[in-house]
Formats: sequence, structure tokens, C-alpha cells
Amino acid sequence: MATEQVTVTKESLYEGFRRDAKIATAFLAAAWLWGVFSFFTSTSAGTWFARSGSVMCLVGAAATFKLINDYNRAIATAVEHGITMTRRVELVFDPPKLYQTVQYWGYLTGIVGTLIWGYGDILVRIRPY
Repeated sequence: MATEQVTVTKESLYEGFRRDAKIATAFLAAAWLWGVFSFFTSTSAGTWFARSGSVMCLVGAAATFKLINDYNRAIATAVEHGITMTRRVELVFDPPKLYQTVQYWGYLTGIVGTLIWGYGDILVRIRPY
């Protein structure tokens, strides 16, 4: 029985990762949109806006952890298929731009969500309209 040799390239490793990064981006965008929507529709008590901050925190953390897990899985797959040490270092220290961007937005979503969660009721009360 002949076994097929699977060729692992940088592109093949990033293919599934890109799909998951796009899904994480969609969830992050939805969290931001929910925050903006709840800001404009909250009553003077600001409870919905403050609660949207908790949703932003949750989505930011989940997206970031999922992204890190997917990227580590891609590196583990590379190691399993005999990627040389030089390529492994390149994969670790030179992540794709999409990874860096989505990870940044995940962190920012968590930070802004924490601020909204803590001070959302105050922000709603001081809005000019």
C-alpha cells in the first residue's frame, strides 16, 4: 500500500487560518455595531450600552483566543510535516498580516468593551442630545 507524501507549504497552512480569521472579523464587527447601536438606543440609565461592553469583552477575548489557537495549530502542522527549523522560525516570527490585524482588533475590542462595561452608564448620561 503506497502512502502519499503531503506537501505542506506556507499557503496551505494559512488557507484554513484565513477562513477562521474572517469569521472572527465578522464577530468583532458585529460586537462593535452592537455597541454603537446600543449607545444610540439606550435610555438615560445607559444599561443596554453598559451591557454591550460585556458582549464586546467576550467577543474580543474569544476571537483572540481562537485566532491564537488556529495559528498555533498551523505551526504544529508544519512541524509534523517536517518543516525545517528556518521555516518554523519564519512561521513563528512572521505571522500573516491578517493575523496581526485581526489580533489587534480583538485586543482593542476587549479593551474598549471593558471601558464601556465599566463607564457606559456615565457616557450615555453625558451625551449631548
